[in-house]
Amino acid sequence: MSLYYSMSSPHPSLNATGKTLSENDYPLTTTDPIYPVANESNNNSTWITIPTKPVYSQKQKSINTVKIKERKQRRRETQKIKKEKKEKIHQTIEDYKKRWSKGEPEKMPNKYVTKLDKDLASFFKSGYLTYFSEGKDTEEDCISFVKHMIKKYKLIISGGYILKCISTSFTNALKPSVDVDIYVPHTIPDKYPEFYDTMAKLFNCDRITTKKGEQDYHVNRFIASSKQGKGSFFAKNGIFSVYKHQRHVDGLYAEMDLVRAVSGMKATSIVRNFDLSVCMNWYDGEHIYVMDMPGVKKEEPGYLNYSYNSLYEESNVSRDRIYKYIMRGYRVHYLNPLDGTFHEIEEDDLLNAKHRMENKKKMQNALNHPNLTLPSLKSDIVLSNTAK
Repeated sequence: MSLYYSMSSPHPSLNATGKTLSENDYPLTTTDPIYPVANESNNNSTWITIPTKPVYSQKQKSINTVKIKERKQRRRETQKIKKEKKEKIHQTIEDYKKRWSKGEPEKMPNKYVTKLDKDLASFFKSGYLTYFSEGKDTEEDCISFVKHMIKKYKLIISGGYILKCISTSFTNALKPSVDVDIYVPHTIPDKYPEFYDTMAKLFNCDRITTKKGEQDYHVNRFIASSKQGKGSFFAKNGIFSVYKHQRHVDGLYAEMDLVRAVSGMKATSIVRNFDLSVCMNWYDGEHIYVMDMPGVKKEEPGYLNYSYNSLYEESNVSRDRIYKYIMRGYRVHYLNPLDGTFHEIEEDDLLNAKHRMENKKKMQNALNHPNLTLPSLKSDIVLSNTAK
């Protein structure tokens, strides 16, 4: 509500005697709804308008008070809903993390253990017969020796090797594993100085001539460096070192990685922090343990470890690895931190990874057949939806 006056329409006021007063008789001050302001150009007074507070009846005041309270209540309810939703998402994420780091593993049926033992005997057969058999050259003898080594050194075998060995897929069963990952407690190499030499012999590792003219195993040794900081791959996963062994036996190439845990960390803790839940498995010489039984059996989707969400979005290595497992028939879900819901990673989300794998296969085929022309790796790459 405002009061408006102008010079052309002066406001009349009557005093107690009924006499009409002019504008000049009215004592205007700056506290009045209107007051004159000097005009510098002609020194005449002009009028300006000052808004006045509306005058409400008692009923109107009551209605307005109720409306204000209702608005405040709605605001509080909205804030409460947002807070509860945020807390629910946070709790979902924390429970999801604990599922892998603190959850109880399940044991695979014994028939899978029997199959895995046979595969391990086949994998280590050449080394066992060359260095350790002492006339005991049956498959059962080899299995017994390998299990003895696993228990003696408290080793666990884990990762894709386990999955391929226990796979129900006939296609995967036809393809023998060419690499095995073995996880070693930190204290073992110090307690057993012969450990690395024994494992290299059991694997039947290739030998090379060093620059000094000495014979040594073909092993690439990677040691954690304090200069890399806590964000490095080794530090993040509790890895002290990785010894990568190579061999060529009967024209077939194979690898064995000995992964040593940092001091104070269990080897199983490294496995529990893998990127994919279906790979969170290990064999200790007696049982096969898995953290995601339905995912391993392909009855339900597996999951991407929450710690690897950023790598999935940014790293080609991570995306290529996920694509590889999708191609093996596994399904992968990831947790969206924005809404706390799970989403499945589809093949179409990894078009770049598909392209890289196709080029890798072409390159490998060309290396196996030297007379062929090496393929160009500079062909067009289609950006996936998630990479845009």
